Amino acid sequence: MIVVTFISLLALFLTYLSKYRRLRFGLEFAIFLLISILGIRYNYGNDYPSYYKIFTEINSYETVSAAINSIEIENGWILLNRIFSPLGFSSLVFFLTLFQFGTFYYFIKKYVDKKFRWIAMFFYLFNSGLMLTMLSMMRQSFAMCILVYAITSIINKKYFRSILFIIIAAQFHQSAYIMLLLLFVPLLQKLSKKMYVIIIISLFVIFFLSQTMLGEQIGAIVNTYFSKYSYYLEDNNGVELGSGLGFILNIMVLICVLHCDPHNGSEDSLFMKLFAISFLFIPLGFIVQSIGRVGDYLKFLGIIGLVPLTVISTKKVGLLAIVSLYVFVTLYGYFTFFYDPVWTDAYLEYHTILNK
Repeated sequence: MIVVTFISLLALFLTYLSKYRRLRFGLEFAIFLLISILGIRYNYGNDYPSYYKIFTEINSYETVSAAINSIEIENGWILLNRIFSPLGFSSLVFFLTLFQFGTFYYFIKKYVDKKFRWIAMFFYLFNSGLMLTMLSMMRQSFAMCILVYAITSIINKKYFRSILFIIIAAQFHQSAYIMLLLLFVPLLQKLSKKMYVIIIISLFVIFFLSQTMLGEQIGAIVNTYFSKYSYYLEDNNGVELGSGLGFILNIMVLICVLHCDPHNGSEDSLFMKLFAISFLFIPLGFIVQSIGRVGDYLKFLGIIGLVPLTVISTKKVGLLAIVSLYVFVTLYGYFTFFYDPVWTDAYLEYHTILNK
């Protein structure tokens, strides 16, 4: 925890300094630091042992085709594991880390003004559902990063290319096929803002009130088309609501995002829509936690939408209070993450290949 938090704070500080001309390479230094330290992690994250086991199993077969026919996992992941077989599992982990932070660098460098890149960096590093868990869920993380290039293609109106990127992402995690819906997000701009807001809020309420029916439908779809993920449905392992305060805060943030969305066809507007749509997966997470995690795709892609929201909040007292509370809850969630029984054994103490 101490190592990861220190590195994250240092990276955030370097990113903040990058807005000054003499320190304009601060972002690059921050990304280099994150890759250098986190790229050599060892047995860090809940899924690390499982992926190491899968890596060993994949490379125990003589040919790629034999592994594909014998192991129930996406073909792209099997091929990627075979490529890094000569160098070992640690080389694969380093590559995935390089791709993860390299893609995030490309993302914020392209779409965020240098004065505000530290805001995107903060939410990425200290939202426990993003950077920290992405270090663990390697397949989904890799797919999430590939989708960055899909959304870039959509912005450039190169829709065939975006479909290609989504299909490639799905070769590493089939849930990425759901992101074909990204192609329809620009159509929301054609609606009036009032109609757009009504649709998002209505869907949120419907998903929350129809959990039982949706659970049955999701179960049928997963068992029919994504049977390899059917074990996620066992025991109905959804997220518990708890006190409901966090849920209420998320509703407040959603309303703020909808309110501040300029709805003018700009890049900021698109990213704010992606972030708003990610909230629709919160009530679905009460049904099955892994379904809620699909919303991480949109949360990651829409994280840039938090930048204009934060900037606008500095000029409106009420909005500033809500955003400040959201920042506080984000930090609270980050630090309590390390002591949560689900994560603490795998995340509290940081290990590298140098001291394994």
